[in-house]
Amino acid sequence: MALLSFQLVADEGDHRVQVLVGGRPLPEIAGGTVASWWTGPTVSEIGSSSRHFLDRPAFDFAATTTGDPDDAPGVEDLVVEFAPLGGTVLAGTGVATCSCGGFGCSSVFVDVVLLPWAVRWERFYDGTGTTLERLGPFEVRRGAYERALADLDRQIAERPVPYGEPRRERW
Repeated sequence: MALLSFQLVADEGDHRVQVLVGGRPLPEIAGGTVASWWTGPTVSEIGSSSRHFLDRPAFDFAATTTGDPDDAPGVEDLVVEFAPLGGTVLAGTGVATCSCGGFGCSSVFVDVVLLPWAVRWERFYDGTGTTLERLGPFEVRRGAYERALADLDRQIAERPVPYGEPRRERW
């Protein structure tokens, strides 16, 4: 099982969520030129909540391919499939953006498989739907994953917020 964690990094008035696998940033694992221009999604993009990585993606592959922000999933229209052994699959969760910061550009998406005992990130692909063979699959125990997300929520809650900007909470 992989060690999956999340780190909040300050970036130009916002904060980015850097996904780490075994302590290494996801873009570094992908290697090549990709590593120089992928970055984590901003807190403002994911809605100030780690739930983006668990069960409520704030931006997904469908919204990117249509170019219509109304295609971003809400609770009622989340792209969910049923996985074997009683799990669910969240198809196309955004986990990295290009350095411009938007999911609509050259982003990275993953199918998140939620099982009662584990969380598996499989089938990584870019904004064109091309599978990224060098990434994944990664699996982590469900409890460890939820603790990592709780730590991310703590980091988000404690981050400095620029003067005059209200804290945005999704839930």
